[in-house]
Order: sequence, then structure tokens, then C-alpha cells
Amino acid sequence: MARRGWLGLALMAASMALPAWAARVADRRPTMALMGVNCGSGITQSQAGTVEQVLLTAIDSTGQFKVIGRADINALLTLQQQKQVAGCNDASCMAQIAGALGAKYVAAADLGKLGTLIVLDLRVIDVATANVIVRAQQVVGIIVAVVHETYDAWQR
Repeated sequence: MARRGWLGLALMAASMALPAWAARVADRRPTMALMGVNCGSGITQSQAGTVEQVLLTAIDSTGQFKVIGRADINALLTLQQQKQVAGCNDASCMAQIAGALGAKYVAAADLGKLGTLIVLDLRVIDVATANVIVRAQQVVGIIVAVVHETYDAWQR
């Protein structure tokens, strides 16, 4: 009886997981890899991490892209590959990594302070050409506004 119970549980778990797996397989949206938010002077790593999460959510919520973030990328890379990625900041380097992960686009951002203003610069790179295809910038007075403005901008 115990063996039958485990088999039933396994079949039930598989039947719940298969529809979600099938939906991902059928998903034809292009993949965008967000390589991270670099923090400039006056910005903490924690603040950059929060803005990175907001960007991931905002891009994903448009429904136009499958989005993978730095944590997803690190989970897919070996330790040696992660060390190589750590120094990768230029467009062609990011495009190579994203291409290896099957992404069509790469997004990267810089967050910094300019006097009393917070500046978020975002660029999107086409992996096939290694060219920056979109540049966007948000300038606000406080870090909380960066979060709100960024999310609102991606919703438009």
C-alpha cells in the first residue's frame, strides 16, 4: 500500500508540473538577460540590488520578454565562468554571455549619484549585433523615486 501511495503522489506531482513546463516550452517571447545594476559613487550594493529586482519585475511585467537576472545566470554558470563574468562590463562581452545562455537581448544598468540626484542609466544590447539598441535614463531626487519611476516607465 505504501508503494502505491508514493506512486500516486509522484503521478500527481508530475501532472501538476507538466502544464507549467509545457507553457514555458511553448513560450516564444525573446529572452532578455539583465546583467545587473552597477553601483556608482554614493550608492550602496543593497540599493543597486533593490533597483535590479525592480527592473527585473518591471521588464517581466510587460509580457514582451522572458527575463533572466544575475541570480539565474549565476545558477547556470560554473564557478570558472562566473569569475570570467565578474569583470564583464562592455557590450560585446555581455552579448557573448547572453548569447551562450540563449538570450536575444542583454540589459545592463548603472546607478549613481550626481550631487543630490540619483541617476539610473539603462542600456539594451542586441546579442546578434552586439550593438546598444536602446538607452534610457531616469534622474530623480531620492532612491525611492528611482524604483517608482523605473517601474512606471517599463509599464508604458
